[in-house]
Amino acid sequence: MSRPVLSAGLLCVVGVLALLLASLPGSGGELVFPLDDAYIHLALARTLAESGTWGINPGEFANASSSPLWSVLLAVGELVGLGGPAWALAINVLAAGGVLVVADGLLARGGLDERARMLALGALVWVAPLPFLVGLGMEHVVHAALVLALLSAVRGPAPEWAGAVIAALAVSMRLETLLLLGAITIVEPWSRLRGAAVGGATAVGGFALFGLANGGAWVPNGVLKKANFGEVEGVVAAVRECPELVLWVVVLLALAVLDTRPGPRRGAATLALAAAGQLVFGRVGWLYRYEGWLFVLGVVFAAELVSAHPRRRIAWGLVLVLAAVTTHRSALALQAYAPGVRFCADANVSVARWLAAGWPGRVVAVHDLGAAAYYTRGRVVDLGGLGTDVVAAATRRGELTPAFFSRLLDDEQVAIAVTGAQWPQDARPEGLSAAARIFVRHPAPPGEFEVVVWAVDPDLAGALAEGASVLSREGMRVLDGRDLVLDDATLTGAALQHLEGGVVFYTNGTMTTVAPASGMLQLWIDGTAADGRPPRFRVRIPSAEVELAAPAVTERVEVGVVAEGDFVEIIYADDLVDASGGDRNLAIRRGAVRRE
Repeated sequence: MSRPVLSAGLLCVVGVLALLLASLPGSGGELVFPLDDAYIHLALARTLAESGTWGINPGEFANASSSPLWSVLLAVGELVGLGGPAWALAINVLAAGGVLVVADGLLARGGLDERARMLALGALVWVAPLPFLVGLGMEHVVHAALVLALLSAVRGPAPEWAGAVIAALAVSMRLETLLLLGAITIVEPWSRLRGAAVGGATAVGGFALFGLANGGAWVPNGVLKKANFGEVEGVVAAVRECPELVLWVVVLLALAVLDTRPGPRRGAATLALAAAGQLVFGRVGWLYRYEGWLFVLGVVFAAELVSAHPRRRIAWGLVLVLAAVTTHRSALALQAYAPGVRFCADANVSVARWLAAGWPGRVVAVHDLGAAAYYTRGRVVDLGGLGTDVVAAATRRGELTPAFFSRLLDDEQVAIAVTGAQWPQDARPEGLSAAARIFVRHPAPPGEFEVVVWAVDPDLAGALAEGASVLSREGMRVLDGRDLVLDDATLTGAALQHLEGGVVFYTNGTMTTVAPASGMLQLWIDGTAADGRPPRFRVRIPSAEVELAAPAVTERVEVGVVAEGDFVEIIYADDLVDASGGDRNLAIRRGAVRRE
């Protein structure tokens, strides 16, 4: 193994260890990945190894894996007793070594000396950033290694069958490989591409037939759900999400224009076409992972361009610009790792383990599939449509309605549902009880994420509310979900508009409701100002009378302590109209009592 590979490998290992050590306090000392998606693959791999089913639930096919080959690699670990998060991390560490070895070979073949390759591989570790991608516990590092191997096979003296095999593996790891194959087809001589083209087409066709034969879609559900398919809004959002990728393309194309060597120029064109395809048809962002393989390619192509460039000063100046911009992106990625682990541990892993321990065997419907499917080991219904094909099909047809979800919960005999603050398409069915609301510190604005545990089976509502208290810890608050009844049955003297679970006052009036439990009364409020002043209202409970001003953006306020059965009066008398005809309207989005 060459010195450049060893030095870059050591840098990568140190980076991975630093990320893991920094994340352990937030995960309770165990290995937790910062994305729930990693656990989708782990759950599918276990089901595949234990029952032979391609899906989340034994005996139920679901086109749930966006990376079939990655799920198979994880299943191999399950078969030999090495499955789980540690196995996923180990594969990624080995794959990172593969990335460096293949990249080093490509650069050596391009004429770079040992010192230049050492610098390039160190840049690759930082730019990708490779330690971060390793720590995600997902398929992106293996995909980057296969992409480089495919490029090496196409450029070098490898036989056609080798190119076919590598292309099939790379496409099976991630469908974005097709973007690279398309770019290479335009840029490289066709005589080198026949094997790769056959391998890629075989992989796509084989998996399409497999999905259709089992009643699913021709591509994974996640691809259909997340792909952009060229919508202008999606492209604009992608460019805004990852402007660094656009800058890399522009700089490398500028360097290529100033160069006369065909090899480096083909590399710049390849990156430009593949990146354009990713921005137009795919996704970027989502914790810096989707575009990682393009940055790996970009470093290799940039190193080839800078080496022996006819305008060396200009080339190095442009590369330094890239380094400065990409340093900011890489630093943000590394900084996001530990908070992401903390969030996933609280919002996904802890909730899943709590449900598994307290209600084993119950059918659970979830919006975030991964940890719930992996840790509960019971039957799981995916409301997001990745792991439940009937939901995926309804999503494609635009049929996600409260009636659809009501039928689904009934047909699947769901007892518990776990979602965010809103259901998919805001289509929550009637008859559910919000047994617990869990507020988790979020690493991004607004800073707090709400996990709602719904009791579909009414007999479970009280037990879920009581049991949720075990989840409370630093940065993680539990509200037992005993919502106030906010409707017009107890309203006098006001015109209002119904919200989901709340109301908007348009004229003066009083609403009277009853505290459903003992604890701290909380209201989620906002309002429309007039004459520069927000609306004010009073809340009267036995222990206090409080006047509040409703802000322009919804805020949660604590009113005071109530006992179960206490009357709560909300008194609004502030519907003045200003000179321009605007008035002060009050919105009460939700009211609840948090147990003390």
